[in-house]
Amino acid sequence: MYDTSEVRNALFRGKLKRAAVLLEQARSLSGPEIATLVRDVIQSGCLILKHRGAEAEKNRNAVLLAVLQCLKSSDDPSALMPLAKHLVHSQLFELAYSAILKTLDRSAISRCTPAQQAWAAIRFAAETVKVAIEKVQEKIQSADRTTLQAPSTMISEPGAPYADVDGVVAGVASVVWATLHMLAYREGWFNEDRLVLPPPTLVDDDLVYKSGSNAYLADTWLTLETADEHLRYFGGDLTKFDVPDEDGQPQGRSMLKFEFSLTSKWYEDVARERLDQLALGYYLKIFATDLSGLIETHAPALAPIQFLSRDELLAYSVLRDAYHLDVDNTSERYGLLSIREWLRGYAVLKEMCQPDSPNPKLDILHYHRADLLSSLQSAGFSNDSAEVFIDAATLSRGKRDLFDAPLIVDTEGDLHLMTPVLFSAALPLIVVSQIGNSHDQPEKGATFENAVRELFCSHGVPAKRVQYRHEGTEYECDALVLWGEHLFVIECKNHILPSAHTSHRFTFWENVRSDVAQCKRIATQISMREDVITDAFGTAARVSSVHPVLLNSMPFSVPRGIEGVYVYDYSALSRFFREPFITFSSPVVRKDGSTALAVHRLGCLWAADRPSPDDLLREMGEPVQLAGNEGKWFEERVQRALSQTLAIDVPILVKDDIDFRDVLRARGHGEESIAQFERTALETIESLRAGRPFGESE
Repeated sequence: MYDTSEVRNALFRGKLKRAAVLLEQARSLSGPEIATLVRDVIQSGCLILKHRGAEAEKNRNAVLLAVLQCLKSSDDPSALMPLAKHLVHSQLFELAYSAILKTLDRSAISRCTPAQQAWAAIRFAAETVKVAIEKVQEKIQSADRTTLQAPSTMISEPGAPYADVDGVVAGVASVVWATLHMLAYREGWFNEDRLVLPPPTLVDDDLVYKSGSNAYLADTWLTLETADEHLRYFGGDLTKFDVPDEDGQPQGRSMLKFEFSLTSKWYEDVARERLDQLALGYYLKIFATDLSGLIETHAPALAPIQFLSRDELLAYSVLRDAYHLDVDNTSERYGLLSIREWLRGYAVLKEMCQPDSPNPKLDILHYHRADLLSSLQSAGFSNDSAEVFIDAATLSRGKRDLFDAPLIVDTEGDLHLMTPVLFSAALPLIVVSQIGNSHDQPEKGATFENAVRELFCSHGVPAKRVQYRHEGTEYECDALVLWGEHLFVIECKNHILPSAHTSHRFTFWENVRSDVAQCKRIATQISMREDVITDAFGTAARVSSVHPVLLNSMPFSVPRGIEGVYVYDYSALSRFFREPFITFSSPVVRKDGSTALAVHRLGCLWAADRPSPDDLLREMGEPVQLAGNEGKWFEERVQRALSQTLAIDVPILVKDDIDFRDVLRARGHGEESIAQFERTALETIESLRAGRPFGESE
């Protein structure tokens, strides 16, 4: 019997011998089974050899032959087309990965042992982050305390461009991750999925300096791998062509050109920016709160009974209030752990960095597994849960960054904590990423649905949860809202925003498309059921228009919706009712040295003194939270040399800066109107600076 999930698991975990056996045992497959098999083979990347070896090639060929045998039962020749295209792409991918590894073999640092290369890269990362954090701490300590302007986190070395410290940490984390993966593929350091390094070896400063030469190749590997995955999940094309010289003559150089669209990605990136802003608001609120009695550094009980650190308390509040997650629910498991356990585990690791100390630990920390297990058990974990957490937080083939997996295991079983990366990491983002990795989405929950209905009702707009039967099947609508003669059919969803990992992004958009279809279906059914409407709102209810709405708990909206369904979010909806004015603020220092905050009003979300359904429809179609973003995100192509004779050409997403002028243009203002607004704003600032009432002249 053919087991789709078992075959998929074998393909994605690289157990190709097992996958080949399962496929050889399969009898004729149905059309849907064949389509699923082809998709899983392509998305798993199991046919791409990133490093050639006799055993790996043998297993890959066995899987390919077994897949082709299964496809013989298909009556639809088009089922072969995606696989045929992928096989062509796979040859080009292998050419590219091989070129990088050959270039690595010729580099100066390749004269060192693989172990020295790996540990030099790790130390290089630690030293770089340590310098960056020390620089930004110096800036904060020496900052002018008499202004409202927050100290800048931009840092620079002489002769080098400025960079944000968070960007430095993220960049270093990506490069060291890519370096270790690149070396692991070449040296065969993967044990099952786990990346297992040789034990630490002594590396001197000269070797650490030389390891920087690997950074370019590692970053190029990461760029190639990201483009490879995007092509496999979202589609596109890859072609190879010769690059002529200036006279148009062959010069023995080739380019691999990737063609795919990144249009949907900017919606995700804007949502993450908004989520960061929401989280920042909660952080500021809690920092202003007296936390005495809430923090217990040796906390044996999980949150919210006890908190191990200020970081854990802050993260708990953000996950509960900004992300709308049921943090206290111990029955919901994500990869065998509850949210509280994920949070406590990373809080334990982060406290090992001593982030609140005047002298935080920024060097790599080394632990025996038994000692780390003991630390987790002392912090409220069972032995089994502690084992699960350590395995999940350890670098492996499927982990795409060192924030989720800051532990590295060696062949002796010891664990090494990437302290510099974890020191400044945001715990809520790590926990949410682990939830996404588990593929177990949180339940949307009655709390979120109740909050949506109560928001409408508190502003005099009736909202009901309704259940009905249609063609023998039970259905429900989370929030049926009647505003005038406008009927809003709202489906509430609590999907976690995806990480940058391509598979997470693909799953997220699959869920969005499924939710849109569900919302359309329910709206269509209810529009034909007068009894459902009158049961909810009485016999006097009149409906002239029906509007399906997919409402996300996360701050994720899509301008103009998808397939006739508005895609909006709770944060924007709450803002629509409670804070209708669009403003921006600028700090001002008066002549006497005191400070003030000038608040400038750009407009209002309502056309009149009270909100109307037309106002809401306008905002759901063009959310103010995304105003100014369209046209500011665009695709740019980057070229990276893999060797002296081969390069890649890849599209990336780039964002221009957005200011109040872009927001005003997006809200329909012309250039003269924008200029007048700017003059008024400058007059306000000058009045505040001079200590005069607004509008008073010299």
